[in-house]
Amino acid sequence: DDEYHSGYYFMSRSLISELFTHCQKVFRSGDASILGGAETRRCLVGVNELLNRVKASDVGLEENFGAGNDCPIAQRVCSTPAFTMDIFVIPKSMSLPLHDHPGMTVCTKMLYGSAHFVAYDWENPSSTQYPRTATLSMDKVLTKEDDVKVLYPQENNIHSIKGNTTCAFLDILIPPYQTPQRTCTYYKPEGEDDYHKLEFSKIAKTLKLVEYDPIDFYCDGDEYRGPSP
Repeated sequence: DDEYHSGYYFMSRSLISELFTHCQKVFRSGDASILGGAETRRCLVGVNELLNRVKASDVGLEENFGAGNDCPIAQRVCSTPAFTMDIFVIPKSMSLPLHDHPGMTVCTKMLYGSAHFVAYDWENPSSTQYPRTATLSMDKVLTKEDDVKVLYPQENNIHSIKGNTTCAFLDILIPPYQTPQRTCTYYKPEGEDDYHKLEFSKIAKTLKLVEYDPIDFYCDGDEYRGPSP
């Protein structure tokens, strides 16, 4: 919207631009602000205050966008060496497989719809032997009325999300995925085939997990339609 001050017109900054600028200020590649510890948590206070204000219209989405799609949708808002912002849209009854964000912190704000978030923590984070035991750390239904939810390198990091309705959320990933240091791994319970989908109606308290490549999961890349950050 145009605002008028002291005889001059100028374009007011978008909320997404304000959020991007604040993230640029507090998250710096190569220092403690992106490592997921106390410094990251301190930086998130201001970030999440802004992120909690973001609505679908702030990122160019109409509510229920994606309802007719046959798979989840991803939109890249911006990318820097220290963080990225991405929008994910999950059509009703579809889900993202159980996966991780290794060494990363992720802030998630629902934009519309209802989503079931399930997360697990490794029982022994230092182990590299599979199957690995993971214990339930989050089992929540979230809507746009909920505050930002955060996963950390050792908390809620292994997670799956199902659309109870068609839903969308904005993620800030700190730092971004990067090959080979930080790559996404998918997990299934030991003994399940590669078509496995998490059973959201019967969430297990503990799982023995192995890595896998989900055969029938794919995500459509889509153009971000909101204001430039």
